[in-house]
Amino acid sequence: MLYLLASILLVLNPVIGSLIADSKIPQIASTFEAILFGMQIRETQKNNNGQFYQLPLQADIFIANQYLPSAPLRDWRTEEPEIKAKTALIYDTTHQTILYKKNDILESQPIASITKLMTALVAVQNSNLNSLIKVSKEAVQTEGEMGGLVAGEELTIKSLLFALLLESSNDAAIALAQNIPFPTGDSSVQKFVELMNKKTKELNLKKTAFADPSGLDPQNYSSAWDINLMMQEILKDNTLKEILQTREADIHSVDGHFNHHLISTNKLLGIVPEIIGGKTGYIEEAGNCMTAAFNSPSNEGDIITVVIDSPDRIAETKTLFEWTKKAYLW
Repeated sequence: MLYLLASILLVLNPVIGSLIADSKIPQIASTFEAILFGMQIRETQKNNNGQFYQLPLQADIFIANQYLPSAPLRDWRTEEPEIKAKTALIYDTTHQTILYKKNDILESQPIASITKLMTALVAVQNSNLNSLIKVSKEAVQTEGEMGGLVAGEELTIKSLLFALLLESSNDAAIALAQNIPFPTGDSSVQKFVELMNKKTKELNLKKTAFADPSGLDPQNYSSAWDINLMMQEILKDNTLKEILQTREADIHSVDGHFNHHLISTNKLLGIVPEIIGGKTGYIEEAGNCMTAAFNSPSNEGDIITVVIDSPDRIAETKTLFEWTKKAYLW
């Protein structure tokens, strides 16, 4: 009976929250709050005019946390975030709950270099990270100069993954794709893309398909929902998680002749303490895109954010996470 009543109140949460936020009458006194399942009574403070202060909309305005379903409660006094991205998503992995979405999160759209998350996942799962790869002239001639790779130099697969995910090196994407062997033993960019699409099906990413490993091709497409699932899969791999958490790194060719100082395109590293990592992307057809993972405010699990076609992917990703901390009762 107690849990039933808690569930009913949770369903009414948005209505109650809206009434409280819009009402001009004094807030409900704490003695009434305490009636809800014997909560601790607090003295209601008054201002100099004898009117009630607005009480914080904390867990005790509804029900003690132990009586609630595990998902965080929405604080309806906090307005929706001002997000200009075409599509946006916030997902709580612990409670498997969508905390916010803008527009159709199932719509397939070009995702630019977010593609490299799948490239990295396929590379890790089909190779030895200490294996050496000789960077080809074709790889270096790929559009984009991030990573600064040199034709003929040899790097480990792990080093190439750092270039791939920190600086979003298209050269590294092609070098990996040219050398990661297909199950039949041969390797090529085309075969690697087949592995990417095979992994897409394994992960049940229904709105996702890949045409190249770098993201330059606008036929690399996904949905905000699938990107969220992809990021969750990436976080299960300790190596990839370590790389995404790295702000700067140096990688060296095997012979020591070449050094590459890499700086992550994820500018939230070192700024937002809770951030785990993220991946950015841009081509004209996709606009500025980003997905990021943060430690949950509840200290349990992760919060995943996605923005697609944003005027400022870094700022809007930060806005989404900061809003999450304020808009829910953790």
